[in-house]
Amino acid sequence: MMDNTTEHTGTVQNSETIKTAIKRVIANLEGCPASKLGTLSHCVNITNLNDIVSSNPTPDEKAQSVLFSYCGYEVVVYCDRTIEVTA
Repeated sequence: MMDNTTEHTGTVQNSETIKTAIKRVIANLEGCPASKLGTLSHCVNITNLNDIVSSNPTPDEKAQSVLFSYCGYEVVVYCDRTIEVTA
């Protein structure tokens, strides 16, 4: 059986918030402006996202992440500021 999932990755830039970064990645996939996407806070706790990416994890904590669905995509945000999006 063929796997039809597509994975995309991005990172949170120093000049942007995690919320902006997630919307940027999804908007690029959708081919639309980020302003046309739904409200992110309806899908995930923004405070939890901010806590994950602003922490200084120990080597044992490097795998910490937040997983949620947004605009039909599965999104994982890791504490190293990496964003994975699976369609």
